[in-house]
This record gives sequence, C-alpha cells and structure tokens, in this order.
Amino acid sequence: MRKAIYLAAVLASITAVSAARADDDHDDRPGTDWMTEQQIRDKATSLNLEVQRIDIDDGRYEVKARDNNGRMIEVDFNPVTGEEIRDDH
Repeated sequence: MRKAIYLAAVLASITAVSAARADDDHDDRPGTDWMTEQQIRDKATSLNLEVQRIDIDDGRYEVKARDNNGRMIEVDFNPVTGEEIRDDH
C-alpha cells in the first residue's frame, strides 16, 4: 500500500511539473503575427534606449536597456503592435 501511495505522489508531481513547463514554453515562442526582434530593437532605439538584451516572457518582448541616464531598465512591448506595455501596480 505504501508503494502505491508513493508512486501516486511521484506521478502527480511529474504531471504538475510537465504541465507547468508546457505552459511556460507556450508563452516564450514568437507567434506568426509577431514583430521581429529587429523591429522591436528599432522601436526601443527610437525611444532613446540602448538595447542590451531582448527576451520573450509571458507573451511579450522584454527589452533590457540603458536609458538616457545610463540606468538599466526593462521595457515590455506588445509583440504584435510594438506598443509599450505599462504595468501599473
């Protein structure tokens, strides 16, 4: 009986981790209607940002850049429209 409970717990853990990874993978792939990374880089440059790195996370482009004051900042962009996403908390 103990082995069955242990096996069930292990299988449940594996299933939960697999589901979480599948969800993460979906958000980190560019869609066919997305702007290219170069277009996002150009957009950020037009905002006077010195782009250091561009990532995809949570279905958006995350641009890590230096602003006019030399500070490192992160700016998120809508991948389809290229508009800046502001999260007001």
